[in-house]
Amino acid sequence: MTTVSLKKTTFSCLFPLLFIFLFVFPKGGIKVNDIPITWGYLLLALSSLISFFSYKKKIAHSQIMAFTCMTPFMMLFLSSLLFYGYGDLGSLLSFTTSMILLPLAFFISLSERIHQIDMEKLSTFLRRGMLFVASFGIFLFVYRIFFDHFFTIPYLTINAADSGLLETAKCIDRGGFFKLISTYNNGNLYGICLLLFLPLYNFVEKSTLKKTIVKTSFIFTLSRTVWIGLFFAELLYAASMKLSSDEKRKHFLTFIFLLLLTFLTVEYFPFQQTFLWDQNLGGRAEQLNIFSNLTYFPAKPFFQIEEMVYLSIIDQFGIIGLVCFLIAMIGPIFTAICLKKSRLQKTHIAIALGLITYLFISISDGAIMLIPTMCFYLFLVSLLHRSFDAPLN
Repeated sequence: MTTVSLKKTTFSCLFPLLFIFLFVFPKGGIKVNDIPITWGYLLLALSSLISFFSYKKKIAHSQIMAFTCMTPFMMLFLSSLLFYGYGDLGSLLSFTTSMILLPLAFFISLSERIHQIDMEKLSTFLRRGMLFVASFGIFLFVYRIFFDHFFTIPYLTINAADSGLLETAKCIDRGGFFKLISTYNNGNLYGICLLLFLPLYNFVEKSTLKKTIVKTSFIFTLSRTVWIGLFFAELLYAASMKLSSDEKRKHFLTFIFLLLLTFLTVEYFPFQQTFLWDQNLGGRAEQLNIFSNLTYFPAKPFFQIEEMVYLSIIDQFGIIGLVCFLIAMIGPIFTAICLKKSRLQKTHIAIALGLITYLFISISDGAIMLIPTMCFYLFLVSLLHRSFDAPLN
């Protein structure tokens, strides 16, 4: 066996573990000086190093273009650090990982490996993974109501350092009821991450019951951002995918069921109707104050990117920073679609819809600083750039 094939085989063996510890158990790990170290990110770093030092590396032209789209923002971010420094080391490491290290991993180191992923195997992983994470989330949601504490497995379903702290440290309390958090330990993060994959899951999963279970879990996050994202994704999917009459009927009935369940949730749980139209934007209204002090370029130390991603980017990096950030996030999607044109398949479209959904909900909450949001986003972007020799449809 040659060096190249050995390393290809090594990555193939690591891929199931990557999926398990990045998607199914993304928070399992430890903390070092309050900085989370997860098994999934350690495996991702190992995979990236193995691929980076492979004997022969082929980086797809489209992947280089995608990485190029991100370089203006990278340079602006690094320049900001050089001139103004930073205020919090944990936030700095998180954002550096998301916007510099992960793009290097997915568009450079792992480019060829992602193009070699067996899509049928990935489809199987996604179907089973989504159903497991959603089912476990619903179980945990009900378990917390009846037993007044969360069922956890340290080092696996939660970071070992967070044992006993979920209720107080994760902002998941909704008037005595706790959000559905599954293995993501945060309702908004759970919803945001799984919404990225929802259109692709809608496409590869044929069971209406299983899809309904997954979508029901989004309602129990008790998150307005997730609810809006869910209905946006469902409408976008129906409008963009060529569905059969039977698929349209099932999709419509599921949509109505989810809508009714949302209103019943608002009625049943200790919310008021104004919960849906909170003028304080769930505590985010203060971010609107940045409009009183706009700048064109970064003008202060880097602290963090808050929930309302685009406003926070303007606050940290100025108007030019927002432009560079939008190019970094949208450019790779645009280049992939333009390069494929008539070769676009339904799989490509489903992946793109998940990315568009994320860009939309980032107006309210993009959780961009949290593991594993940008990991999923960049993986899907990289997947969007590959050709599918065997369409899943």
